[in-house]
Amino acid sequence: MKDKKLNINYGLIQGCYWLLAAVFLAFMTPILQEKGFTNSQIGILLGVRCIATVISQPIVSNLADKYVDKIPLKIITAIIVYLAGIFNLLFLMLPMSFVPTVVLFFFIGAVTYCISPMIDAVGMEFMNLKRKLNYTLCRSVGSATWAFACIGVGLMITKWGADSVLVLGIVFLFILGTILLHIETAGKRKKEEEDIELTKIPHSLFSMLKSNKGYTWFLIAYTLTYMSSILCNTFQIDVITGLGGNNTSLGYAEFILAISEVPVIFFYSKVEKKIGLKKILIFIFIFGTLKSLCQSFAPNLACFMLVQLLEMLSWGMSYTAVVRFVMKAVPAEDLVKGQGLISVAGVGIGNSVGAYISGIIYDIFDLKVLLILGVLIGIVSIGILLIALYFPFKYCENKKLIEKESLL
Repeated sequence: MKDKKLNINYGLIQGCYWLLAAVFLAFMTPILQEKGFTNSQIGILLGVRCIATVISQPIVSNLADKYVDKIPLKIITAIIVYLAGIFNLLFLMLPMSFVPTVVLFFFIGAVTYCISPMIDAVGMEFMNLKRKLNYTLCRSVGSATWAFACIGVGLMITKWGADSVLVLGIVFLFILGTILLHIETAGKRKKEEEDIELTKIPHSLFSMLKSNKGYTWFLIAYTLTYMSSILCNTFQIDVITGLGGNNTSLGYAEFILAISEVPVIFFYSKVEKKIGLKKILIFIFIFGTLKSLCQSFAPNLACFMLVQLLEMLSWGMSYTAVVRFVMKAVPAEDLVKGQGLISVAGVGIGNSVGAYISGIIYDIFDLKVLLILGVLIGIVSIGILLIALYFPFKYCENKKLIEKESLL
């Protein structure tokens, strides 16, 4: 396979990141519960961690777009990863009351949630240079790693406690940073190979959103679908325990969820060619909401586990589909910013608002009310997505930059 070394290194990067995600995303609620925080406090901590990226991600993305010719994206990403390692090390080592923990979680979120979009931007940089990087394959390595890591992390928490998995996550943050430093640096597109003469100066954030209204509406839909997911998943451990499970059961559920994403590698490209990116995005939102509905009200633990397979048709396809959407909807000089805003919308606003209100709703009402609200917001997100995809907006200023096929 051409660019074999590049694909191996990028696959390792995705694998390392999604092992980290098993610790810092899937199991953060039981970790905080073990440390004695209440439901409302957990919601606030997770919300603060997410909202921090609304501030940090646009700054990082703008700097990356502006200085891409001077500082390689891999270097910027590695610095962010190392900072995440340092902040999480402080969380592990320093006993803190609630307020200091809130402050620390802001800085943890500011860097931790920047990692994924920056890793995607590193891959997009190679793909725009016509390198044979198989993003779907490399992302599937991440899904497989996430799957087996979730089982291990669930067992570790049950046997050795929360601190053991925090140590694991911190170690792999520093490993990820090292791998990023050693992946090759993307070259520059030669002038004679360009499809059009690129604008060298990136657009301002407001200008990019104003001129790409379809993309802007997509950001709103993406925010809502993330909010729906976080409302239904923040206290997933309580859904599982209510069905007779425990942290180990959560690990197995996350394994099934993640491993179901791997087969996407075998059919995603064929499906996109056959039905188009537009319909794929609609299926993703529909099945994502359906998954939230079914797992939230599963009658028993076996049904809960079975529902996780719907991940294949929802979030499993979304990682590649959203990257493809950004590449088609945003001018090349704004790609890092465009991918960064996806993170701001989903992780930053959707997750932060969802996490914050989830704890409050759970304490004031009950778990069932929280889950119903999550499903209803998911349904609204589908409607906003249809507006984004079918309303005749202008999507991309530099259409010759992307594939000569239709946008979607």
